[in-house]
Amino acid sequence: MSPLVLSGIMGLQRAAGNRATTAVLRGQARVQRALDDTFPHAGTTTADELEACRKFAVKVSDLVDQASEDLLAGKVSGWKGARIATFLALLKKGSPYALPHVGNAIEERVYMLMLATDMGLSWTPQFAEGMGGASRPDIVVSLPSGKQALIDITSDRYHILGKAGGWTTSERYVYVAEAYFEPFKATHLPIIDKAVTAGGMTSEEVWKLRLEANEKRAQQYAEFREGQAKVRSDFRDAGSFAAYARAHFDGNTTAASRFLQEWGIRVKGASVRKGGRKMSPEAKAKQMKQARKKKYQETKKRRRAEEVEKKRRAGEATTATAPVDAEIEDVSGDAEDEIMGFEDEASESSEVEGVTDDAKEETMVLDADAH
Repeated sequence: MSPLVLSGIMGLQRAAGNRATTAVLRGQARVQRALDDTFPHAGTTTADELEACRKFAVKVSDLVDQASEDLLAGKVSGWKGARIATFLALLKKGSPYALPHVGNAIEERVYMLMLATDMGLSWTPQFAEGMGGASRPDIVVSLPSGKQALIDITSDRYHILGKAGGWTTSERYVYVAEAYFEPFKATHLPIIDKAVTAGGMTSEEVWKLRLEANEKRAQQYAEFREGQAKVRSDFRDAGSFAAYARAHFDGNTTAASRFLQEWGIRVKGASVRKGGRKMSPEAKAKQMKQARKKKYQETKKRRRAEEVEKKRRAGEATTATAPVDAEIEDVSGDAEDEIMGFEDEASESSEVEGVTDDAKEETMVLDADAH
């Protein structure tokens, strides 16, 4: 493959994504990108539960595609919530700080779409009691067996490998997946702004949306504070943690500790759940490299099998017209990783977790009750 052709393919891959690039090169219609669910997991369960997990994750993946594509197209007039309101307000101001809020807005929209969809399994947003706050998976699926599945919505592929909380090591979790979307760039913001404006959403409408979201958030916070005050009052009436556990949890101190922690109350005598230790940067880099290598090998194997099947069906085994995939597979080193979507730079992501954790926590308070 010539350097010019390779450069063109790389440019297309950056703009449209891996699966879309392959589809264009093959002359096909746009193809949805694959779900990342080959991550290791320590927990085991039945084949039926695993299949149910995958079906659930595929639905989430479809909704992530829908939300990210609608946002880029400016089709957000029906979106509700604090995160989309914040994003649109910053977008209308022309602020570069709108970019880190893209991931939050998409995540919020996916939750809304999930609530209107028969997902097939029980789920909770951003809470896994076994992690004790060490990490907040975007979606926690509760299985009939008592085990759980974890799904993250992200534009930073493979980043869950570096998260604390035992995502890939705890026996509690039997399925781990990333429903990722192609990263948004600063150059996308003017496009989204123009599309939103063309869709009829004015600055006044954005402001109204933000006020509605602020009112809802204030109401949720007031309800949370009221409930927290009630729990504190019950604890004071009991006089001690042991007495509180006996009065309200039949002496089950573990359940009492967990309940108090959920309400943000720490008292003497109650245990505090802590997540697993966070991996070192070196260990994270090594694990991510292994995951990329495994992913690439699986892709090569699948493509070879597809090509063999294609030739078998055609009743001929000719090499006169080599497929594009075969040419891509011959590329080596960094270029190979780039074509396959294996990027080492996390800074390309539109999801800035350090910036958005507080916003996530504030927005999703008590949302779990809706499920």
